[in-house]
Amino acid sequence: MVYCGKPSGACETCRGRKVKCDEIRPTCNECARLRLECGGYRDVSKLIFRNKTSSTETRAAPKRRSSKAKSSSSTISAASSAQTTPDRDVIESSLEENTEVQLISSRSPDLVPILSRTLPQDPTQLALSFFFSEFIVAPRNLEASRGYLEYLHPLFSTTSMDSPLASVTKAIAFASFAGIKGMQQFKVAGRRNYVQAISRTKAALSDPRKSQSNEILLTVLLFGLYESLTCTFETLPSWANHNDGAVALIRSRGPQMLQDPVSTKLFFSVRAQMVINHIIQCKPIGQAHGDKYEWTVLPRGQTENVANRLIILAMKLPEIRAAAVHILRYPKTEANYRKVVWLMHEAYQVDLGLSEWPFALPRTWFYEHYATHANWGTDVANGDVYPGNVDEYCDIWIANVWNSYRCCRIFASAMVLNCIEWLRPTQWSDLALDEGEIVATLQVTVDDICASFPYQLGHHSNDLSKCNPNAALGAYFLIWPAFVARSVSCIPQIQRQWFTNRLRYIGNRFGIGQATVLAELPTRMVPRIPRVKGRMNSVTDCTPSKLPSYQASLEGDTLL
Repeated sequence: MVYCGKPSGACETCRGRKVKCDEIRPTCNECARLRLECGGYRDVSKLIFRNKTSSTETRAAPKRRSSKAKSSSSTISAASSAQTTPDRDVIESSLEENTEVQLISSRSPDLVPILSRTLPQDPTQLALSFFFSEFIVAPRNLEASRGYLEYLHPLFSTTSMDSPLASVTKAIAFASFAGIKGMQQFKVAGRRNYVQAISRTKAALSDPRKSQSNEILLTVLLFGLYESLTCTFETLPSWANHNDGAVALIRSRGPQMLQDPVSTKLFFSVRAQMVINHIIQCKPIGQAHGDKYEWTVLPRGQTENVANRLIILAMKLPEIRAAAVHILRYPKTEANYRKVVWLMHEAYQVDLGLSEWPFALPRTWFYEHYATHANWGTDVANGDVYPGNVDEYCDIWIANVWNSYRCCRIFASAMVLNCIEWLRPTQWSDLALDEGEIVATLQVTVDDICASFPYQLGHHSNDLSKCNPNAALGAYFLIWPAFVARSVSCIPQIQRQWFTNRLRYIGNRFGIGQATVLAELPTRMVPRIPRVKGRMNSVTDCTPSKLPSYQASLEGDTLL
C-alpha cells in the first residue's frame, strides 16, 4: 500500500471539468449554478492508501497515448492558441450553460482524433475540430479529386491567424457547428469572422502579388461554402457571385495558373463550379467571357483525371440550355422547326458522349447493389430509403462524381424531351427521337441518385471498409443531385416529394441552409436564379479587367 497524499474532495462533475469545487453537499454551488447534475463525492478515507502495483505495470502506456494525442492536435491547437479571439467572449456563457458542448469530446467519438482533452472549452478550437473532422476528408482515389477542401488543412496550418483564409475557415467552422448544434452564439461568431474575411480579402485584392496567390483563390472558394451553409432566400445568389470572383481571379492569372499542382487542382475546382453556375443561369461559357479563355487546354505533360474529363463533356450544356431558352419559345413555323430539330440532336449528341464516360472508368469506381428496399408503405415520401436498390461505393468522392454524371445526363435528356414535346404534333414529329427511351433513361438516372443517398448519409453496409463516416460532407454533396432529380418532370410525384423531404432533412439535421432553401423552390428544371441588387449582374463581369467589380461587390456582403 502506498500513501498517495490527500486526495481531492471535489464532486465527480467538477473533477471531470477540472474546476474548483466548494464541496457543498448534496449539490455543490458550481453544479447548481450551471444547472448540471452533481456527480456525488468519493470516500476520501479509502483513497489515502492505494495499491499501486497494477498501475505501475501499465504506467508507460498512458505516456505513449498522450504523446500521440498531443501530436494529432498540435496543428489546430497551435492555430487556436496563437491569439486570443473575441469569439471566446461571445460564446463563453453558452459553453458554461450547455452541457452537450462541455461533454462533446466524450459523446462524439468522431471528434476524438482531433479534439484535445485539455482545450474543450475554447470555442475556436471546438469549432475548428468539428469542421475538420466532419468536412475535410481526402479522396481515397486521386482520379476522383476535383475539389479544394483537401488543400485547406496544409494552407491553413501555415497561414497567419489574421489572414483572409484563417478568418473564412473559422467562419465556416462556427457556421457548421452552429448549424448542427443549433447554437446562436456560434452563428454570431461565424458571421463576425466572415465579415472580417471579406474586409481582409478586399485589401488583398488590391495587392497585385497577394491577388495572384492560391491562398486568396481558396479563400474566395470558401466564401461560397459559407454561403451554402448559411443560405437564405435573400442570399441564395451569393454562391454564384463568389464563383464569378474565383473565375475572375483565374483569368487574371493567365497561363501561370497551371504552373504548380495546387494551382492546377484549384483551377479544376473553379472550372467545375463555373460549369454548374452557367448551367443554372443558361449562359454559354464562351459568350459569358468576352475574351476567350482556354478552359480545356492544359500545359504539356498534364492530363485530366476521370472526374475532370466529365466536366469537359458537360461544358457544352450551358450553350445548349441558353439556345433552348430562346428557341423553344418561338412560334411553330417551318424555320423554327428546323432549329428545334437541330437543338434536339445537339442535346442528344451530348447525352451520347456522357453515356460513354463510364466505360473508361477503372473497376474500383463501380458501385454495388448491397440491398433492395421494397417497402412501399403508406409513408414512402418521409422514409430514409426510397424503394429500390441501395448502393455502396468505395469512396464518398467517387459517389459524388457519379451523381455529377447523373445530373449532366438529366440536363441533356430533359432537353431532348422538351424538344420532342415542342415538335408534337407536327409534320416534323417523325424526326423526333424515341420519347419512351428518353423517359426510361431519366427514370433510371433518378433512381440511381436515390440509391446513393443511404451511403452518403452515413448508413453502414456489411463491409465496414466502405462505410462513410463523414455524413455531413456526404449530405452537402447530395444537395445539388437531389435538387436536379426533384425537378425532372416525368418522375412519380411521390418520388419528387421524397427528394423534397430529403432536402429538408439535410437542412435540419446538418444545418445546411442551402438544402432548406432549395427544398422550397418550385419544382421546375433548375430555374434561373435572379441576381439581387448590389451584386454582380452577370458573369460577363469576370474578365480580368472586371476583377475590381468583384472586389466592389464584396461591400454588399458585409451588410447582410
